[in-house]
Amino acid sequence: MTWTIDAPGDYDGAAAGEQVEIRITASGVTLRNPGVRNSPEAGIRLDGVTDVTILNPKVYDWNRSGIAQHGAAVAMWRCGSVSVSGFDFRKPIGPGNGIWGKADALNHLRGCTFKDGYISGAYDGIGSEIEDNPLGGFKDTLIEGVTVEDYQDDGIQTEGRNENVTVRRCVTRRGLIGYAMAPSIVGPLTIEDCEAHDFTSAAFKMGDGGGGYVAIKRFKGVGQGDGLKQTNSGLGYAIEFTDSCLQVGRYVYEFTSPLPAGSLFDRNRLSTTDATRFAKIANNNDYRTLAALQAIGMDLNSVAGPCEVVPVPPTPPPAKTCQARYRWRLAGETTWHYTTRTYQPIDCAQDALTFI
Repeated sequence: MTWTIDAPGDYDGAAAGEQVEIRITASGVTLRNPGVRNSPEAGIRLDGVTDVTILNPKVYDWNRSGIAQHGAAVAMWRCGSVSVSGFDFRKPIGPGNGIWGKADALNHLRGCTFKDGYISGAYDGIGSEIEDNPLGGFKDTLIEGVTVEDYQDDGIQTEGRNENVTVRRCVTRRGLIGYAMAPSIVGPLTIEDCEAHDFTSAAFKMGDGGGGYVAIKRFKGVGQGDGLKQTNSGLGYAIEFTDSCLQVGRYVYEFTSPLPAGSLFDRNRLSTTDATRFAKIANNNDYRTLAALQAIGMDLNSVAGPCEVVPVPPTPPPAKTCQARYRWRLAGETTWHYTTRTYQPIDCAQDALTFI
């Protein structure tokens, strides 16, 4: 069954029952607790609308036909001011994003919020188009508290316009790329308090020209690929990477272009398991130690070492002891001898007792 919502209002998805797909064609809609399963393409599709709020949606096994990214759990065609929160999206890994949007000159996917949700099995967890065009991508958007696992390409992809976009407290696991920004064109893009685990290519995908500023703060990345990786020629935006850690299997930084003016790398913890690689800057891979990076002014207050620091167990306190004083004498003696001995009993209830 397809449920089409074509008038503004507050709709109860739980009362409507599980749907095959939901289509929203009116602005000013609030949809609560919808359930969607086995949709042939997108689970919930929005067409040219604004001011839509979707609360606690559950979408399972969407995009059964296997079309491209727009066969998403939530697909937004030329929309703005869309909020999706408390979501649970799960399917076998393959085509179709978790959340996907298409922008144009009039609708930059502006004013969106995607918050407190879980995505598994998507192509990109969250992504948008047009990826390399200032008309595409997000604007004035918050992505917060989202976990993306077992995905095919990018965990969270913010490519295109990227004007005043914040990604906060998100986690990606078991995918190709953790976070993608190739390119970020307008800026600023801020990624803070996020993590990426078990990435096979890189924690971050960067490059493809762009502009503005990308700030990555308090990040943790642990995976077999690269840390920050330039995948496309040209790097037009300054990068801040601070108070973070990377524990990788290849380069911590791999840039084929020079870093733009205004970039800052500092107060990080950096490590790789590859003894032949550490960092590549401007396609020069001679930076094989942290000291080599510091010699060119990068990571001056950073340290070399893994993210996962195994704490040294504290030295246990000395065992509690107690002393007992007793007297003794040999047969025939008239004088007592006194001896004090130290014990380590389960308890020291016999402290200060004199044994005769």
